[in-house]
Amino acid sequence: MALLELDFAEFKERTQARQSGPPDNTLQQLKQDLKQLKSNNEALASDLRGSEEALKQENSVLRVQLAKVREDAECREKSFTRQVQHLTETLISPHNDEYRDTDSPWPTLSAQHPAQQHPGTS
Repeated sequence: MALLELDFAEFKERTQARQSGPPDNTLQQLKQDLKQLKSNNEALASDLRGSEEALKQENSVLRVQLAKVREDAECREKSFTRQVQHLTETLISPHNDEYRDTDSPWPTLSAQHPAQQHPGTS
């Protein structure tokens, strides 16, 4: 828009300057200036359309990348949750008397089967 305003200001200045010149040349020069202004505006519009298309393509690529990042984050979160769950189950399993609470609702293997006690347990 700023370029269009600048072109128009230049066109206006040239028009005002030529109005004081010979009348036969002024009309022809105005036609040429108007043609040049139209050409410049068409080129600017074309550039803007090209820029818009490039931005749309870049936006599309970024959306695909964002979807991939979200998918990767979701996979990592699920993996982390599984690891935490596994570690939690390992810590509270009946085989880990060292970490188990004596008031735990889970029976111990040694209490169920005294002959199958693990080394280091009583």
